Amino acid sequence: MGESVRIEARLTCAYFHAGGAVRGYVKIDSPRHLYIEWGVAQVHGHLCVDSDVLTVPVVPVAAMDESFMKSLNLPDVKTFSGPTGICIYQSKPTVLYSEIDVEHSTTSHFAIGLPPSMCPSFKERVGGTHTRHYTIGQAACHLVQLTFFKQTYMPGDVVLVAFDFTGATQPCASISASLVVSESLGALSLDPGRAVHTHTLQTAAELTDDALHTH
Repeated sequence: MGESVRIEARLTCAYFHAGGAVRGYVKIDSPRHLYIEWGVAQVHGHLCVDSDVLTVPVVPVAAMDESFMKSLNLPDVKTFSGPTGICIYQSKPTVLYSEIDVEHSTTSHFAIGLPPSMCPSFKERVGGTHTRHYTIGQAACHLVQLTFFKQTYMPGDVVLVAFDFTGATQPCASISASLVVSESLGALSLDPGRAVHTHTLQTAAELTDDALHTH
């Protein structure tokens, strides 16, 4: 293991939005002299459709170079309809290394810009397991089950939540929900995960007259 070459790649944050930039770095540590002919960084965008979503709204990406899109032979993002996992976007390659000699260690940073408009369901493909079902109450005191119809939301999306009172065993006096946006520091900051700003965008409330509901 002491003679092996170690390559480390990291991103500055976990989520990226349309119009922003994917930033990160690649670090190479080598115990011996190493020659790198070339190395590039590229963003691949895959369509990820949630099984609970019936329709996926798509917005035009007018700012992208049409000739570049045709050369990639990718599905048309403006009218695309297909299975999850299909690649719908590729950035132009960003050169990180080109015929360089590495004595011990080298680090290269990159920033790849994203289009100002993108399909609202566009998100990372391997983001892990996301909880979208929540239950309020236990056993004989069951009240309601909440279901979010998407796992990740982008600017311009509608947050749709279903309240299922089918198994309710007690009445519900009222329903109140708030959409809160919280900004936290990234993994490479001095205090990762610390919330620096919290803002309530909207609050909705409804009286249910202490009745048992089934929808």
